[in-house]
Amino acid sequence: MSDNNEAQFETVNVSHEEFRAGLPHGRFRVIINPALAPKYVQHRLWIKLLLLPVLGMGVALGISGYLWAGLILVLIGVLIPRIIRRRAPELLLHLATRDRNIYREAIEYEIMEVRARA
Repeated sequence: MSDNNEAQFETVNVSHEEFRAGLPHGRFRVIINPALAPKYVQHRLWIKLLLLPVLGMGVALGISGYLWAGLILVLIGVLIPRIIRRRAPELLLHLATRDRNIYREAIEYEIMEVRARA
């Protein structure tokens, strides 16, 4: 983005209600840290806790002779975290617009920054 366009926005502290109301109308510019967002989203969605049994069942099915079913479950367990990691900024923005606590934590932990027109 150019410096001239960047100068039109300044970091603001807005409430969750203002954020939800103003975001669809373009009053705010949201900047999400691409390095921190995947870790936070995976933590909030409990991805590791949910996919660990899926991987275990896939391995168990593969060992017990159901190779294709086991392979499918293992692929699901491996691909889902990668997809979530890639789409983390979009998922975080979606979660932040829906949940006040996620919005507050994302701002507090400097994962997300909200800017408004100067």
